[in-house]
Amino acid sequence: MERAHLSMVERSGRIPTLYTIWRIADALDMRPSELVALIEEEMEKDIS
Repeated sequence: MERAHLSMVERSGRIPTLYTIWRIADALDMRPSELVALIEEEMEKDIS
């Protein structure tokens, strides 16, 4: 994955595909579902 692509995902400039989420989770040595759960938690904090 290119740094520019990852940077765009981090800054919400690009919506990641399931494949991208899978690759990020793999790089972090976690399951994609765990990564999505962490994202959900952070988004809920931002909304509250």
